[in-house]
Amino acid sequence: MALSSYFVAFISLIALAASEGATWSYTGDHDTKAPADWPSVAPLCGGNSQSPINIIPSEADYDDDLTAFTFTNYDKENPATFYASNAHALKVTFNTSQEMPSISGGGLVGTYRFMQLHIHHGKSSAKGSEHTINAMHYAAELHLVHLNNKYATFEDSLGNSDALAVLGIMIEVGEEDNANFSSLIAAIPEVTEDGSMAEMTGKFPLRACLPEDDLDVYYRYPGSLTTPDCNEIVQWTVLKEPIYWSEAQLQALRTKLLVGGADSDPLLLNFRPVQPLKSRKVKTSMKPVDDGASGVAFSFITMATMLLSALFLM
Repeated sequence: MALSSYFVAFISLIALAASEGATWSYTGDHDTKAPADWPSVAPLCGGNSQSPINIIPSEADYDDDLTAFTFTNYDKENPATFYASNAHALKVTFNTSQEMPSISGGGLVGTYRFMQLHIHHGKSSAKGSEHTINAMHYAAELHLVHLNNKYATFEDSLGNSDALAVLGIMIEVGEEDNANFSSLIAAIPEVTEDGSMAEMTGKFPLRACLPEDDLDVYYRYPGSLTTPDCNEIVQWTVLKEPIYWSEAQLQALRTKLLVGGADSDPLLLNFRPVQPLKSRKVKTSMKPVDDGASGVAFSFITMATMLLSALFLM
């Protein structure tokens, strides 16, 4: 069967969510609304459970229900994918005649099927992620978006807090190119207009988007889409461990993605500033340090110091 018939057209989740996409932006240029003014475009952007947030690990509550995830078909090597931009992000999605990759476990109720991935970045590698850890940005942030199997379509899920499960993976600068993303990076220049597509060469298993280790170490909180309409329908999981891209790959993402035509400026910045946590709690799968053991060790050291001091004074 030919690839063109095996892989169907991509789904535009961001475009579905951003019904007022022509009136908002990340910079406020060209008479658009900057992030601080998004509530005037989409009132939900001023809600109480907005994303992204700053995560403070020392203040996250341990939850033993946050177990390891089950990744189904994540290792499957999909022979072709498509990616496109809706003028706000680079995104990847595919639709095959076989079972879509999915996630379950990890404290989620039910199974969530993969819909798309997209990447947020900034003008430099010093600041590009949407979420921050202890107020620190990463070079970029990759989002794996999954829809709850209980909903047939994204539209059906709107208004439900369990609609989406999004995995946020930080991208940090590495010394070498990440070969898993080479075909995606190479095809970026083919995307020159809003909604345009390019077929990636090679194979692209979703497992390549995840860190090699510690997939069971993460933070969880209830939040929203990070673009208008900012629907508060996301169970967010931010993994502790990052993946790595070379500086050259990140620079290609920043400078070669043209979404307003071949003569347009590149998409240099597409991350929303962090939003107030308000009354929400961030949970974590990481067990807290045993304070009792730390206290015993501290007491022993203190006592030994006091004894040595007494000996010197004798």
